[in-house]
Amino acid sequence: MPSKKTLIGAIALLGEAAEPSRGPVDIVIDGRLIQEIRPSGAQPPEGTAIDMRGRLLTAGLINGHHHSHEGYYKGRKDNMPLELWMNYVRPLRPIELTPREVYLRTMIGALEAVHSGTTTLCDDTNVAPRINQDHVDAVFQAYEDLGIRAYVGPTLFDRPFFRAVPFVDEEFPKDLLAELDGTPMFSSADLLAFAKKTAREHHPNEKRVGTILAPSAPQRCTEDFIKAVRRTADDMDLPVMMHVQETRMQVVTGQLWHGSTMVEYLDRLGFMKPKTAFIHGIWLKPTEIEILARTGVSVQHNPTSNLKVGSGLAPIRALIDGGVNVSMGTDGCGSIEGPDMQNALYLASLLHKLRGDYNRLGRRHRLVSLRHHGRRQGARAREGARRNREGPHRRPDRLQPAQPAIHAAEQSGASAGLRGLPPRGRFRDGRRRDHS
Repeated sequence: MPSKKTLIGAIALLGEAAEPSRGPVDIVIDGRLIQEIRPSGAQPPEGTAIDMRGRLLTAGLINGHHHSHEGYYKGRKDNMPLELWMNYVRPLRPIELTPREVYLRTMIGALEAVHSGTTTLCDDTNVAPRINQDHVDAVFQAYEDLGIRAYVGPTLFDRPFFRAVPFVDEEFPKDLLAELDGTPMFSSADLLAFAKKTAREHHPNEKRVGTILAPSAPQRCTEDFIKAVRRTADDMDLPVMMHVQETRMQVVTGQLWHGSTMVEYLDRLGFMKPKTAFIHGIWLKPTEIEILARTGVSVQHNPTSNLKVGSGLAPIRALIDGGVNVSMGTDGCGSIEGPDMQNALYLASLLHKLRGDYNRLGRRHRLVSLRHHGRRQGARAREGARRNREGPHRRPDRLQPAQPAIHAAEQSGASAGLRGLPPRGRFRDGRRRDHS
């Protein structure tokens, strides 16, 4: 099959702001890279010609937050707050799986993501308290085999999840507490050594499937461990993601343990820097939004999972107005039942009307949060530029002009109409790739 192809006659969303092209364009793709975007018919097609007339073409979506380890937990738990729900999807004694089962679990979630238009995915995958190298290798291999760009962050924490809430010593039965505390965990030094080894083998500056550092949350990590993770990220030039202030309980925990909110605590520690993403960021006050903007930390919005566990509604309009970079994701299948970015986009378009943002959080904000802001969340500038030139996906929208097409596609809340989806820049006659 020729490596060069020309997509003919599409309306395309171009640049960082996803502006519709002024007319139909032809897009020349050479291998995995977009070589040229030019007015349709200006030159003869190069390589294989693919008719895109009447279609809307955009770069692939970026799922900024996913948990592949929840793939087998779909639909198992509901109607409980996050602090209780977490113990079911991240048990202290996890179900034993083979590397093959981990590979299939990762691949199934990635396929579902690709079928919703995702071509880049950030996977905060939980392999603790016992790190199994074969399992980690299986996660990386699944993304390599599928061909999408992925950032894999094995979850790091040195405080067990049941101790991430206050009043454990006062309220737990002593015999149960002794049994739970006796469960072996990797030490902080072992976790950091593992993270460094993974970064040397899968550095995101060099690999399509790279690693990031993913300390789980400030309440699940000791202060010394948080500082050590920050030093490692700085020394090795690695992106960082951490769950911060997802629930009211976490805000209260910060006040009880540190005399401040978790955002203020992390700012005092010097943890907050660019190339760092705070997942969720729902319960924020104006002074914390100012801290986020000052330090260059992104906030990662996951509307679907926030609804599932009743955590709340993130102040996205206030964050954008305050100069904070906002990206979007789906979160894990245990809380959403599927990593469908079209559904996340649809929910975001509706939910913030509850805050009165009928016109102020426009469709372009949401689309750009799925593309450009997702790149800013953790990637280097040149990585983002390269990704912006790599294989786009396309829609069969036949509406003109482009803005109604964007609106109709967003409001459909479904991925059934997507076509193309070439993670490695490959198209097959305008039909969805067969991943079976």
